[in-house]
Amino acid sequence: MKLSVRDFLSRGRWGELDTDTGALTRLVEAPSEPKEKGYFMRLGDAEVSFCAEGGKLMLVTEAARVALADAKVEHAGEELRTLRVQQGGEQALRLSYPSPINPPMEFDFTMAEEEDFDLGLFVKNVLTSEKRKTLMLKKWS
Repeated sequence: MKLSVRDFLSRGRWGELDTDTGALTRLVEAPSEPKEKGYFMRLGDAEVSFCAEGGKLMLVTEAARVALADAKVEHAGEELRTLRVQQGGEQALRLSYPSPINPPMEFDFTMAEEEDFDLGLFVKNVLTSEKRKTLMLKKWS
């Protein structure tokens, strides 16, 4: 299935995600019907898409396709960050990537939150809040 996804850091940029292969094609212009079904961002060596498909939140890369309904998600690190997703006690996905926040948040005096710049942290925060999970599913379904 092909889904329209937005660049997490630059909401004016779009991509098309093939959920079967995990391949992400960056689009030159917005899709003809720009109905966003998720976000994408490069985390380390992987293009990662956080999206909704079939009423379920998913994390998709070319190497993995992980349904997040019963997953345990951990996010750790400062300069080198790690996003780990486990299902049934087994590691389903592990991504290590340099912090996308530069300069560090303590030097940012705007109203921005750290998760506004880090898709891995955003995923973890959404999945630890039932209200936010419901909101994202509603937005992307």
